[in-house]
Amino acid sequence: MHKGKTIRLNGNIVFDTLQRSLATDQKKTRLSENESRLLQMLLEKTCEKREILYTIWESRGVIVTDSSYYKLIKQLRQSFVMIGENEDPIMTLPRIGVRFVGTQEEFTPTAPSKIRILNIINYVKLKIASSFFIIAAILFSFDFISI
Repeated sequence: MHKGKTIRLNGNIVFDTLQRSLATDQKKTRLSENESRLLQMLLEKTCEKREILYTIWESRGVIVTDSSYYKLIKQLRQSFVMIGENEDPIMTLPRIGVRFVGTQEEFTPTAPSKIRILNIINYVKLKIASSFFIIAAILFSFDFISI
């Protein structure tokens, strides 16, 4: 599996296996652990339903029905839609299994993405604002003590 790697899918989607996320320059979505594991499997090869059921659930002692399998495939497809991917990169092969049909390449991000920069800026703004309110509350409480 692609543990700890960053993979570019279809030229514009970044799959971060550590953060379990899919991102473009505009949008980012977190994947569940099972979605991330499934996507990593599909990036390796075409997978049969039985293999997916075993690897995702049964190897960890969890017994599930086929509906869990279908739900997981649907969730992964929806994650791609959430970041703006118009074409379904997950192909169902009747009586065979499923596979990833897009392009993929491993890469090392060289600069933070716009989303990452905006997240950092928003985090700093939140910290500054919360610090301001704490200081104001302390100063305000001293006003009441002296009255």
